[in-house]
Amino acid sequence: MRYNTFDNEWDICMKFNPEGVPEPTWDEDPLELTMPRYEALSTSSVPKPPSFQPDVFVSNEVPTSVLPSPPPLNDILHRRYGFLCPTDSIPNHDSTMSLNPTAKRVCEGATSLPPSSSEWNAMCHFLNLLIGTRSIPHSLCDFQDGSFLEQYKQGIVIVECHLGKYYLHSGTIFRRKYYLIQPHPASSTSARGRFTIFVDDPVVVVHVIHQQWGPHMSDIASQLVAAGIPFSTHILDPAVPVKPVKFCTSALGYLLFDYQLTAGDYTAYLDRRDTFLQCQNSRAALMKGGIVGWLTWEALGEHADMVIRHSPSDDVLWMGTAIQLGESYYWDDDLVEDKEQLICGVYKMSTASC
Repeated sequence: MRYNTFDNEWDICMKFNPEGVPEPTWDEDPLELTMPRYEALSTSSVPKPPSFQPDVFVSNEVPTSVLPSPPPLNDILHRRYGFLCPTDSIPNHDSTMSLNPTAKRVCEGATSLPPSSSEWNAMCHFLNLLIGTRSIPHSLCDFQDGSFLEQYKQGIVIVECHLGKYYLHSGTIFRRKYYLIQPHPASSTSARGRFTIFVDDPVVVVHVIHQQWGPHMSDIASQLVAAGIPFSTHILDPAVPVKPVKFCTSALGYLLFDYQLTAGDYTAYLDRRDTFLQCQNSRAALMKGGIVGWLTWEALGEHADMVIRHSPSDDVLWMGTAIQLGESYYWDDDLVEDKEQLICGVYKMSTASC
């Protein structure tokens, strides 16, 4: 006999047994499907469902005293945007935004406000002009009165602006404006280091000049990592990007849509993340800034500062990316998207639609 899945019945194979008939009990399987009844357990004896989140929080919690406190808002505005508190009175202005929401848009995390009402009024006026891209009076910004330029001339770093081509791993090319931070020519040879710092945000340049970071490039790189600012440390090499590089990585893999993570999954994530961070090119994660840089800095601990002070890895020409300035190519370590997702603990999920 053979089972016919279309008709949901058994067929008799007449070729091998013309006289054959099914046995009387072939479709009457005496299977007992009823479950025995047990007494209900009391509420106190029922164990709680497993939960790894409290354990993870306790074992990885950073003490509040260790976390860096945000600087005052007026200090942030001065370092990043050149804000100056004027000595004379501020004219009345039509402000549609209060200070706290406006400050969050410009300086996320700044909580302490200035005590004086005149400084509060000056900051409101400055932020509204800045967000509205309107002209800022000379008395409110050191860019206007020339003091910032004098500070730069007397500083210990020089900045050059270039329009370059950024070659991604995928072969995509982006045209972008870059600011190259280098030690002053009068600085010592050791201060020049073996790499040049690249940033694409002019606000970062203002921050470095106001803070007087340097002259050693490794010191500036360490300060940028501590501030969570993205940057890159490039070395000059004649190698030319010839073709896209494909990396076979899968981050943490795929999970079912309704899968519930366990403590074992978190342990596996930590193991894979820490294994990757032992690679030479993992220093690129520190330079990403934001959540990627913070998680990497937290995982490396006291070794993070030592890692970022090193030059690009020996694999930079194979696993790194290049920026072309004119006829010159500058190389640095970089991360593919899967590695960023690995550091952040991102799992991909399979759904019914994909």
